[in-house]
Amino acid sequence: MNTTVLNPEALEALASILPTDEEVKGLQKETEGKDMETLGPEVQFVLQVGTIPHLQERISCWLLTNTFSNQVQQILADIEKLATAINAVRNSDNFKKILRLVLEVGNLLNEGTNRICKGFSITQLPQVVSMKSVDNESTLLEFLVVHVMKKFPQLVDFTDELAPVAAGKSVQMKDITAAVTSLATELTSLKSSVQQLKQASSQDSNGQTQQKFVTTLEEFQQFAGPTVEELKATSQKTQEELQGVCEYFGEDAKSWNQTDFFAAVVDFCKDFALCHKEQVAKLEKETKDREKEKKKKPPPPPPRPEPKEE
Repeated sequence: MNTTVLNPEALEALASILPTDEEVKGLQKETEGKDMETLGPEVQFVLQVGTIPHLQERISCWLLTNTFSNQVQQILADIEKLATAINAVRNSDNFKKILRLVLEVGNLLNEGTNRICKGFSITQLPQVVSMKSVDNESTLLEFLVVHVMKKFPQLVDFTDELAPVAAGKSVQMKDITAAVTSLATELTSLKSSVQQLKQASSQDSNGQTQQKFVTTLEEFQQFAGPTVEELKATSQKTQEELQGVCEYFGEDAKSWNQTDFFAAVVDFCKDFALCHKEQVAKLEKETKDREKEKKKKPPPPPPRPEPKEE
């Protein structure tokens, strides 16, 4: 099982072109009695690999042992991204305060109308802050940013706390679950193949080599099995934490979509940061304009001397 001879890519390519038992038997019947050297390279390949017992099972097992660590690392990396995004949204006190201000400012702008509300879905957050005021002059987001800058400047950088959400929104919990399930299925298949190979090694003339291969696979199972079980537990925990976020923010569990939720948070953070940047630039420009106006005004005349008393 030397990866310098056959790496995972080569193994996958080889597995994809292996002939079936029926193809091997059919070709053996057609070429019976013929000189191998007179046959084409493709035919020779089929006939040669057909003499190797349990080759498909061996390659599948070999491929799993070579790719197992990378698969586990990828799954753990995705779980870490998603878990970090979940924690960022759930534990950001400043984000919660901003959401409260969104509701308060929105209702203040719509006072006297039938657009007063008691709450909103996070997935609708970008649409909520893009709503126009009654006079149609400004958006709720612009009022919100100005209000935060004046009254709650400590909340301006709440977007920094939610930075991990951008990476987490690209990870799907269903994909993590599918990857863990697939890995567990592959390991189960390997265990079955090991039993078949153990039985075959006792009847194979090259049983010593076969047994060495089986021993290597059994050693692999000893650490792969617990690793997969740990992945299952970690995946399940992340799934529960994700469901907890849905419940915490009062989302409808039946219609809630993970992708839409995190995308809405990311979009809102981008819009808030951009609007804040524009407001800062606007204030700086106003300050510079005032300074220019001061310089244009002529200096006041000197005070007239008071007349002396005689």
